[in-house]
Amino acid sequence: MTDNSGQNMAQHSPKGLLTAKKQNSVQAQGEFNIGRWSTEEHNLFLEALRVYGKNWDKIQKHVKTRCVQNIRSHSQKFNQKLEKLVDREGNLLDGVDWDK
Repeated sequence: MTDNSGQNMAQHSPKGLLTAKKQNSVQAQGEFNIGRWSTEEHNLFLEALRVYGKNWDKIQKHVKTRCVQNIRSHSQKFNQKLEKLVDREGNLLDGVDWDK
């Protein structure tokens, strides 16, 4: 955000400068998808999760259309659905609706 002189207002913040990462996040908010994940996005997420583990920044660079916060949330919900698929003994259960 800039003031009338074209200067970055974050630099004038009483709490100090925003970190570069936070500034980039604020600037890029309009560049990511929101709402339901497409099949393509989810498949890219799964690929990246296998390769990068929980390195959210690398997963975000692989998926490209979602921000890190959205990817972490998607991962949490996905893991909850996986837990519903397996009982305590490790047996696969039926009846999970993947569209919810």
